[in-house]
Amino acid sequence: MNLDDFKEPWQQRQRDLDGRVDHVIKKVHSRMAGFDRTIWFRDMRETFVAVLLIVWYSYDLYQPQSLLGKCGAGLGILACIFIIAVLHWAREEGKVARTDLPVEDYCEAERVRVDRQIWLLRNVHWWYLGPLFIAVAVQMGASTPDVVSLIFDLTFCVFVFGFIYWLNQVAVRSNLIPLRRELTEADHGDIAP
Repeated sequence: MNLDDFKEPWQQRQRDLDGRVDHVIKKVHSRMAGFDRTIWFRDMRETFVAVLLIVWYSYDLYQPQSLLGKCGAGLGILACIFIIAVLHWAREEGKVARTDLPVEDYCEAERVRVDRQIWLLRNVHWWYLGPLFIAVAVQMGASTPDVVSLIFDLTFCVFVFGFIYWLNQVAVRSNLIPLRRELTEADHGDIAP
């Protein structure tokens, strides 16, 4: 046996590996393009709603009401501005990784972006739901003279906000964790063709 006998099998193995790497790269690019669209649409939708709430709270701020009601409207405006800022920060911090990077570096950069979105949704209670709930609770406290009605309204709000929190956790488990796993597998070349 000489070295020429191994040349063709070695070249064929290298062609197979190159085709597999191309497949992995295409699959990762495709998944991350869908991820980018989803995040962009979510951020635009949330920003639009936050701007509408700012307009509504601004209108409410100039209506004749108690100081507590005005504080609730002011807190609502600040909460919406904070929500927009956090969404913008998360998107800007997670700029799309350069596609000319090696596969391992590209997958790592994309995994960091996915981790940021996982963190964002897992902590939605403090940067999104909490500030809005405080604003709503203060306004309800100012406008509802009956304690029983106030407790009923706040309980309803807790259930609504809890449902929103639950939806975000479902999105993490069903969408983001599997995407992170795919990126880890792609980084190690384990994606099936």
